[in-house]
Amino acid sequence: MTYGSHIVNKQSYYKERFKEANTRLQQYPSLQSVFGSLSWQSDKTLQENPIILQLSRERRRGDDVAWLSTVEDAIDSATSKLSSSDIQDLHSELCSPDGNKVMSRVTELVCYQYFSSQGPSVMPEPSLSVNRNTDLRVDDTCPVYIEITRLGTAKTERAIEDVYQSAAEEISKQLPRNKYLRLDINTTELDWSGSPLDKKGSKWEILNQVQRTHLLKLLQHRDALRLRDIQSMPSDWTLQKIIEDAVKFGTHGTFGQNWNGILNKPQFSRPLQTQAKEFEGPIVSALMGDAKSGLVELHSEMHSPSSAATHQEERFLRRVREHKLEDKIKKAQREPSEANLLMISATHWLARGYTESNDQPLGRGQQEKIKDEIQETLKQYSIPELVGVIMMEDGPSKSLWIENPNADSNLVNDYKGTHIYQHMS
Repeated sequence: MTYGSHIVNKQSYYKERFKEANTRLQQYPSLQSVFGSLSWQSDKTLQENPIILQLSRERRRGDDVAWLSTVEDAIDSATSKLSSSDIQDLHSELCSPDGNKVMSRVTELVCYQYFSSQGPSVMPEPSLSVNRNTDLRVDDTCPVYIEITRLGTAKTERAIEDVYQSAAEEISKQLPRNKYLRLDINTTELDWSGSPLDKKGSKWEILNQVQRTHLLKLLQHRDALRLRDIQSMPSDWTLQKIIEDAVKFGTHGTFGQNWNGILNKPQFSRPLQTQAKEFEGPIVSALMGDAKSGLVELHSEMHSPSSAATHQEERFLRRVREHKLEDKIKKAQREPSEANLLMISATHWLARGYTESNDQPLGRGQQEKIKDEIQETLKQYSIPELVGVIMMEDGPSKSLWIENPNADSNLVNDYKGTHIYQHMS
């Protein structure tokens, strides 16, 4: 999910998060050996480190983050099999301020622990006969060499996040310090005249819509507002007419509920004269609530079918193919004449449901597209030792197996006799 935010009092906010993380870290001795004692003053560059943020979340909300305990167990087990230099590299990457780098290592540790829990011996960072290393070797009924990679944040999504963060900072100047504001954005309404988009123009589209609709004032009366409902009205209707019509005829969704109280209040006279066409723009819904410190968040809308969803789907499939599958094929981190797997962690809201569970209906529609994209790419290469690709969400337990149509049939049969295959198919 693509989002950006601005915290009014960052120092106070992150001091509290570090304090929470430091307390929770005492429950994870292996992670504590990696991070030591956390301090905002000395470790402030780590304020976006996903492990620290999740430790804080556990302490604050009282519910466990599953992958933290998995990573804890994996560090405890794997370090006895690693060289001192590999251990140093592991610690360095887990302590990185780069969230993508941290989560790539976390993904490898989650995979290591998953396969270890199935019974076979698992070796991290095994050497290959071709003078390279791969991520794991699982000594199952036959040795299986596994290369693991993670699809990070795309250039387009990073550009959108920059727009959101910049817009959030501007909006926060108009927001009371004890309020939280969330805006959901239809990304197709941003300014796409640049490459990949015009950041300045996109920010202007968001800020201008906030101003011309008097959005923050309207949220003083109603803490949630679906702008899409207004956008669907005749363009020349004023907000007052929309509300009056809704109250009279009981139509237009939420606009018949508690909105008539706004009609006779002088402070809302200008917003009430705003026409529906002024509400058109990238913001499709808004929510305001109380908070300890002022916070503004902008999130990309997750709605399908929609043009935004179609564009996101296209970008997702293209990045899986070009940036991960083809890149890893060319790097050739594989053991010849043995079964090799490529595991790609690529979580996307449209692609969830790799396990075909009934509660993830969007994922089922994506599976065939993902399979077709990967198999068509594999057909272009002769890689008999690569038995297949595993697409996964948060870890191997939620995965999709895609067989390489050009793989050595004997190696495929050997792999299908392993515990790995039986547990993941």
